[in-house]
Amino acid sequence: IVLAAAPTHPLALLPKPVAIEDAREHTQLVVTDQSERTKGRDFGVYAYRTWRLTDVRTKHMLMREGLGWGGLPRWLISDDLASGRLVEIDLESFREVSSPLFAMHRSDRSPKPAAAWLIDQFKRQLGCFNEFEPGEVPDEEHETAHRSAP
Repeated sequence: IVLAAAPTHPLALLPKPVAIEDAREHTQLVVTDQSERTKGRDFGVYAYRTWRLTDVRTKHMLMREGLGWGGLPRWLISDDLASGRLVEIDLESFREVSSPLFAMHRSDRSPKPAAAWLIDQFKRQLGCFNEFEPGEVPDEEHETAHRSAP
């Protein structure tokens, strides 16, 4: 997740890094999880004023229109960042968040067509991946660790 806003947004015009106190004064666009599991909990919310949304595409559009700032996956907004439609907000004490995604299948047979297609789409759309050999699993640092077979 990378924090971003339209280039005309007040946070984009401040000296870097942006102080958390400044970010809190501007409307943050937040996608709210509708599940009971996270009810009443916030993740990555810094601002006093928020617009709660249920759709990432709407958040993306509102950010591009300059109506707020927020975090979105880098892969989703990379074209906007490259073209200048969005700019990265360097918020003090914020570190870009990454969420690893793993696709696993039995080592004694290839994935079925639908699963193979899905794995291929992950590779294409997300742009980066590591492949591990059977019996290996990534550890917390995404390095390879060996797991013994049962």
